[in-house]
Amino acid sequence: MKDLKRALVAAVLMAGLAGCGGGGGGGGSALPPVSGGGSDVKPAPDARNGDFKFFAANGTRQSLKIDFDQLTYTVTDNAGGSSSGTLDKPAAPTARYGVRSGRITTQANTSGLFAFNDTVVGSVPLAVPNSNPVSYAPYPFIASRALVTAQANLDGVYNRFRVDSTPTGRDSFIGQVRISGGGTTMTQCVDSGIYRVEKCPVASVSVSAITADAEAGMWNLTGSDGTFQGRFAIGRVEGENVYLSAGSSPNSVAGTWVFSIGFPEASSWSAFKGVGGSTGGTMDTVVASATSFSITSTTPETGTQTSADFALHDMGAIGPLGMRGSAGPGGFFFMRMGKLEAMVGARGNVNTAGFLHLGVVN
Repeated sequence: MKDLKRALVAAVLMAGLAGCGGGGGGGGSALPPVSGGGSDVKPAPDARNGDFKFFAANGTRQSLKIDFDQLTYTVTDNAGGSSSGTLDKPAAPTARYGVRSGRITTQANTSGLFAFNDTVVGSVPLAVPNSNPVSYAPYPFIASRALVTAQANLDGVYNRFRVDSTPTGRDSFIGQVRISGGGTTMTQCVDSGIYRVEKCPVASVSVSAITADAEAGMWNLTGSDGTFQGRFAIGRVEGENVYLSAGSSPNSVAGTWVFSIGFPEASSWSAFKGVGGSTGGTMDTVVASATSFSITSTTPETGTQTSADFALHDMGAIGPLGMRGSAGPGGFFFMRMGKLEAMVGARGNVNTAGFLHLGVVN
């Protein structure tokens, strides 16, 4: 009997060892082996990666492919020509990414960009309009993958800055446009003065029909005489509309390249700080109050900084709401929306015409 008890105890002990994987036998463990290294789970790709429609202040409309994981970007024109570069990752994803490109040959690198969910804003080196041989300089741009495709959602009143580059120089146009009728009609004030649309002299009111372009998100303008007047888009930037247009001008002197940007008309102007770039190739920081606008610019040629301070005034009883003008020096105009701010030089002034600053409100 004692021998039988000892045999039963031994059997139980052996079964316990086998169940634990002990004893070196072939029982093994039912638990998965523990890895000696890191996780096999890869982090999700940055949601901001992808393809964007690209509107630039050198008057070109191109496409942008950007990868914030690989820190690369490529800008491709309509003919298939492309330019690529790399990005310097900032401390936070909402901060400014530095841009590196073989096209940057100046002493200071003033190119950089910011990224929102569906919008990229900044400056990259692009072809200087009408340069021969072609040369490159940093130009402001805005790129969107959230263009409005439902016509009724185009409606709004937009304060618009436009800069033209021609074979003989540059110029600016400051004004306002209204899109109405469920996105079917654009009314512009084309006067040399700066008016709200409803205050525009009758002889300076231009009305165009809006139709969908073959390219999704782009819209065509046709005059009352059937003349094609150009294309535009409305992008969505963090819940707000922004008016965008870039390309060669169909009804201007050959070699005219146009860039337009418009912000929703606003009833007020509030203080902000901004960072951006300009058609002068500069990297700019801005501090604005209800009555002043200060801009400090770093030049690409030498890396030196220059500053200018402007006293602001509203546009009076007939001018666009939310836009501001300067009392001097030189003559500039300013506008802002939730995430963007802009400054343009007065038209017809050799010292300011064609200048545009575009920045991100931070």
